Amino acid sequence: MPKKNSEPMWCVVMFDLPVGTKKQRSEANRFRNHLFDLGFCRAQFSVYVQYLPLGARLHILAKGIKAELPHGGDVRILAVTDTQWSKTIRYSNADETKAEETPSQLMIF
Repeated sequence: MPKKNSEPMWCVVMFDLPVGTKKQRSEANRFRNHLFDLGFCRAQFSVYVQYLPLGARLHILAKGIKAELPHGGDVRILAVTDTQWSKTIRYSNADETKAEETPSQLMIF
């Protein structure tokens, strides 16, 4: 986990959730909505990201994510520095696109 006063980070949450029954689908949607409530945005269907100006906040997010993970679900939480994130290569419809920009300090939804 990043230390206090660490550099800005991107928190990447990747997960697989069971969706075989109506209850499981409902729990999977609840989990995804929980990630939105925590301030994440969807990068891909089961990959969510959030910019953290203070990387030390990561451990608080990890606790909240673990507490809401549906039974039978698997999750990985990855911390990536802002510098590493800016160097990612992204393709959309076989065309290379730029990685997401570092958001401004205050974002209002």
